[in-house]
Amino acid sequence: MADLPRYVETRGNAVLRQPLALQNCTMYSFFLHADADALTEFCDATFNRPCGHAVEYRVLGPLVMAVCADTLRVRSLDPEHAKWGWGPERDYSFWVPLVDTRSRRLRWFLPYVFVDSGAACVGGRETYGFFKQTGTLTLSPSRDDPAELAVDTFLVDQAGPQAHAITTRLYTIRRVGGGPLASLEATWHSAEGAVETLVKAEGVRLAEVFAKTLWYGPGIFLDLFEGFLRRSVPMVLLKQFRDAAHAELASQQQVVEASSVLEAWHGGGLLPEYELAIHACDSHPLVADLGLRVDHQAANGDHIVRPQLAFWNRIDFRLDPGNVVWSAR
Repeated sequence: MADLPRYVETRGNAVLRQPLALQNCTMYSFFLHADADALTEFCDATFNRPCGHAVEYRVLGPLVMAVCADTLRVRSLDPEHAKWGWGPERDYSFWVPLVDTRSRRLRWFLPYVFVDSGAACVGGRETYGFFKQTGTLTLSPSRDDPAELAVDTFLVDQAGPQAHAITTRLYTIRRVGGGPLASLEATWHSAEGAVETLVKAEGVRLAEVFAKTLWYGPGIFLDLFEGFLRRSVPMVLLKQFRDAAHAELASQQQVVEASSVLEAWHGGGLLPEYELAIHACDSHPLVADLGLRVDHQAANGDHIVRPQLAFWNRIDFRLDPGNVVWSAR
């Protein structure tokens, strides 16, 4: 830290100092079956090859989570920046469970993250390396009745010199059968209750689904759920900036680990059946990059993916300062 220059604080800067408090956050999570080989290539290209295997992460198994988070209050906990207030934020993302080969513990890789504000996008990219992109994030009709969650973002359908980039629908997560929910049923009244339900009711089934490709044995599979008990969710990120003079080079490139720490639990439970409809496009090849198992193709060309499991939880959490585990310079 001693050899780093002082950050120049400027007026109107959306990049608030960490740590950050995120309060009244409702998360909707969907377990998706994926191809472990495709995930391994994505992981190697993002982390292992750029750093020459100085640090190494391996894919836990053929699993991806689609996570939609609706947070009512985000603010800085830094004494100097707490005065800049709070604001709401939505983050819709895909999470890939990896194993850190040094500690043999779980790390979550977030290859696609979509947010609804420029402040969240800039702050997440600049400070931690979250690969955030802005878009219109839909949650309808309400956070207590999540019938449809969707992302519209800036994309290119077919790459080429004459390609026209447009803002349009990238993916939709919708409840099968439609119809309103009276409300979200809170059957998990604690993090411990959530883990007990997931492990006892769903853990065995999911472990059987993914056991054939788990490289470190079924024990680490419990890390998927025990993060609730440890009240910490560790993530790994690639933080980089394109060089101004040499477009193919990075002026800074780091592997960063950071954790979200549970502060309060306000309820949770299982969700009914949903399906994920993904628009096929060259700029955001979600199905290919994540190796998602497609159930069928819709009449409009969308790829339909069916989650193995869906649940929700409402929490307060803290995003702590990160730790640089590798740097190119």
